Amino acid sequence: MKVKSLRIPLLILLVSVLCLVSFGCAQTERQGWSGFAGYDGILYFGSMNGEVFAINPAARSQEQPFPGEGEWRFDKVKSGMPTGSLCGPVGCMPSAAAVVLYSTPAVSEALVYVATYAGESGKVMAISRLEPGYAEGVPMRSKGEWIYPGETKYIGSVVGDLVLDGDTLFVASSNGRLYAIDAAYGEKRWEFDTGGKIWTTPAVENGVVYVSNYAKQLYAIKDGKELWHKDYPAAIASSLAISENSIFFGTFDQNLYAVSKIDGSETWKFRGEDWFWAKPTVKDGIVYAGCLDQKIYALDASSGKEIWQFAGDGRIVTSPISWGDFVVAISEAGEIYVLESQTGALQRKTNIGYTTMAPLYLADDLVFVHGRDRTVYCVDVQKGEIAWKFPYVAK
Repeated sequence: MKVKSLRIPLLILLVSVLCLVSFGCAQTERQGWSGFAGYDGILYFGSMNGEVFAINPAARSQEQPFPGEGEWRFDKVKSGMPTGSLCGPVGCMPSAAAVVLYSTPAVSEALVYVATYAGESGKVMAISRLEPGYAEGVPMRSKGEWIYPGETKYIGSVVGDLVLDGDTLFVASSNGRLYAIDAAYGEKRWEFDTGGKIWTTPAVENGVVYVSNYAKQLYAIKDGKELWHKDYPAAIASSLAISENSIFFGTFDQNLYAVSKIDGSETWKFRGEDWFWAKPTVKDGIVYAGCLDQKIYALDASSGKEIWQFAGDGRIVTSPISWGDFVVAISEAGEIYVLESQTGALQRKTNIGYTTMAPLYLADDLVFVHGRDRTVYCVDVQKGEIAWKFPYVAK
């Protein structure tokens, strides 16, 4: 009964939010989901209000008026989205699809890339990194901005993060397709249909893209052509981690898998007490995996043998991160743990005071957290205290 009670609320939350967004009526509390992308000291993230923010940690630490140097707020993501009809027992009324940003942006020297979730309609947008343009949702070509697949066309909505590899942007959509887009010009290089919904983030290595779907499949794709695919006993819940010759991921059968990068064949699997929802982290031959059973597991990457486990105070829904000789993780309840990487011993913990489902971002000794109270928290993990927080307020 414990396993069921732990995992069902999270699935209900995810499905409920996605369904509300699909009908354009998600007007309740906006919950932070997007993680941070960093470039030249500035952090970029999306909101559940369909906005993109650039924040300068130096300015935020001094509580300067927003926006400060290098900062901006971009609200043109919602422009030009499709409208439809929301029907009930008394008839129908026009309804614009609510636009939210689940995925973490990608960033280059010139552009910030974001992808939207809006019912069955989604877009990919390239925004000028230094000074966003756009007018009524139309990109300013003079700034290098673009929109894919066009100002009046759409792809399936995007939940997983964007991946920038060289000059190619990879986007996985809930319509089951993987898109490779020219990062400079926004032109499609190729697309590949996996045949199942994709809510996870693709992984790229040496020109090969690995992507999973909810049809229980993992694909290896190069230049838009399938190299191989493999079926598994359950849908793949987590995004993929690649290390050496293995791919690591969690599935809805409560297992964490290690499979061959060559053909997807199983090397080992490790069973937790609930789903492995978060992407695993691999360093120095150890896999660190957060689980909805409230535990963080350290496993030998070669054999899957358990090295240690740590029981937290809430479900672990985001990836642990490596920090020197330590591992830093956060629970959905907002508790940050600093653990010795070799033993799992707890060094310190800090609670941000609010729940979160967004991935952590580490810069030096600072960890940035996107809380579900529409607040960015900066935590000094060396001191174990909140350095500053920034509640962003949408119009």
